[in-house]
Amino acid sequence: MVFGSQPDFFLITFSLIYLIITAILSLILIWSRNVRNNPAILPFQILLVLFIIATVILSLFSFTNSLDTWILLEKIGYFSYAYASVFFFIVTWQYIGYKDIWRCKLTPLMFIVPSITILLLWMPGYQSLMMSDFYFDTSGIVPTLVYQYGIWGYVHTINNVIFMFGSLVLLVISFYSHTDTRKKGIQYLLAGFIIFCIWNMLYTAGFIPLWVFNLPFPLLLFSILMSIAIFLYNALDFLPMARNLVLEQISDLFLIISVDNRVIDINPSMAQAFDLNHRSSIGAHISEVFSNYPDFISILSESDGNVSFFSLKKGELALIYSIKKSTISDKEGNALGNVLILHDITELEHALDMLEKSNTELQLINTKLQDEITERKKVEGALHLTMKKLTLLNSMTRHDIRNQLRTILGFLYFDKKELTDPEQIRRNQMENNACLSILNHIEFAQLYQDVGKYEPIWNSVSEIIEKVIGQLNLSEIKIIHDISDFELFADPLFEKVLYTCFDNSIKHGERVTEIKIWVDTHSDSCSLMYCDNGVGIQEDEKEVIFNHGYGKNTGIGLFLAKEILAITKLTIKETGEPGKGSRFEIEIPAGFWRINFSTQHNIS
Repeated sequence: MVFGSQPDFFLITFSLIYLIITAILSLILIWSRNVRNNPAILPFQILLVLFIIATVILSLFSFTNSLDTWILLEKIGYFSYAYASVFFFIVTWQYIGYKDIWRCKLTPLMFIVPSITILLLWMPGYQSLMMSDFYFDTSGIVPTLVYQYGIWGYVHTINNVIFMFGSLVLLVISFYSHTDTRKKGIQYLLAGFIIFCIWNMLYTAGFIPLWVFNLPFPLLLFSILMSIAIFLYNALDFLPMARNLVLEQISDLFLIISVDNRVIDINPSMAQAFDLNHRSSIGAHISEVFSNYPDFISILSESDGNVSFFSLKKGELALIYSIKKSTISDKEGNALGNVLILHDITELEHALDMLEKSNTELQLINTKLQDEITERKKVEGALHLTMKKLTLLNSMTRHDIRNQLRTILGFLYFDKKELTDPEQIRRNQMENNACLSILNHIEFAQLYQDVGKYEPIWNSVSEIIEKVIGQLNLSEIKIIHDISDFELFADPLFEKVLYTCFDNSIKHGERVTEIKIWVDTHSDSCSLMYCDNGVGIQEDEKEVIFNHGYGKNTGIGLFLAKEILAITKLTIKETGEPGKGSRFEIEIPAGFWRINFSTQHNIS
């Protein structure tokens, strides 16, 4: 493509350079998607898109020689030219870390001039207010679209200069506020931006012609420098916006003072807590700023490194703060100032006070409990001694009664041999039975006294069964049981429970030939089952057989069995069918049985 005598070599070369710039900017845009929770990244991405639009438009100029097409491309490019300076300023503002610009009520005003510029360009009849008199200038090595600015064109230019200058100032501030480890990246960003700004100012001042201004080299250099800053020195990884995100928003009070005790900076929490004006406090001496808080001034004058405490009265409320003071030094160790962080520990102090009060109350309660325990031990000791004496007395009394009854029984025995009168023989027998009944009651009293006397133990049911079988005549009865690993937690007298069941089968079963013992489990609890094939127990007797004194003999066996089981919350009931045999079920709650010593349940 040729405009007059201009070879298309330069046009194609410049187009390729612009496409290279587009590729670089696109890579940076793709990389920026990895940045999260960064207030500057969205305007930075928009700025990259505007640059990409501009470079694409500039690369397309080489492929047409139509004036109308060039004008159309120029109008499209103005979407970038109009808004780029505004977004550059927003990026640098957010990057520095001042208050979030999007929350400022004046922020929409920044878009008024760029928006009017776009509207004038695309509204028929108003374009001349922005630009007019379009023609090709082929005096340079590349053709250039030339036009005259209208009155709004100058407003647009001045607006761009203001925002570019503001961005430059913010970048310089950022450079001096960064640490040395981050300054190199800012240097490259600043250098590229200065080159870009100077190039624009030279053209605006008329020092270079338009065709020179449109050369891609300044924008290419700016793109390269920005890539070095971002990818090599991580310029956008550690933003000074941390002050906005941390110091401006944290609830802790933050204060920086110089070596001569002047306030360098405070955060909003500090200003609010001490009722300070941020602007008037900066640069003032601490004696002026905190004149109403002499105790706090004393703390500020103390050596650093120690944690102090300060009570700040707000009306009727007293806030308690812990104060950590640290010295800021340069590389040579020279003190530059001090940083103080005040953390509100009011709730913690109140909690500690409540804890101390509770601890005092608990100590009093503990003392009372100790006294009660001591008193209880004394009572228990006295009761134990009394029980020991009563047991001894009962034992001696039973022994004497037994001896006297045996003497009476002996005389009754010899008297019976000499008696011939039937009535006297009958009375002799009644007297003999009464004595035997008294002996049985004495034996029961001794047994009942021993119920609960000793601590419950784990009883091996299979061992007890074998022991009981050895005590009774069961040669003609088949015993079936397979519970060798089963144990239950009960009174040591549990053996008498099984003995009573076996004895009941022998004495009252009449035709018992088989006895079965097994365990039924139901979730956590279980039942120890005892069943014979005798005559069974009538329905109207199933409950009363466990009453004291009921039965064909003494009526104490099943009653005593029930009492022994009750010590560890075990119960017994009869559930057999009359005529088919008796069946005793011993209900064992969770925690009072175990198998194989491995499946153990806690005693509740």
